[in-house]
Amino acid sequence: MKVHIGGKVDRQKKTYTGGPVSHTGQLFFAEDLAEKIAALSPYKDNTVERVKLDDDFIYQQAGSGLLTIRPLHKGRIERGLLATITLGVDPTAT
Repeated sequence: MKVHIGGKVDRQKKTYTGGPVSHTGQLFFAEDLAEKIAALSPYKDNTVERVKLDDDFIYQQAGSGLLTIRPLHKGRIERGLLATITLGVDPTAT
């Protein structure tokens, strides 16, 4: 993910462009959920080996950052998920 500060919003085109990048990072899924998602289409057809959290150097450095995730339809992850996380970003960083 990238956090941009001070860009331009075009509400008609539903776009956001420009502005310096204040943060670049990654978001992580709990391993048990990642396994369940990897078993679903189209992910199950992926031939690239997935890096698990225990082996993910970036996750090991971050030490946190797991998304809070819940199914949109109880117990049916294939019908969609809702994820939330709270981030603190220094808007003066570039």
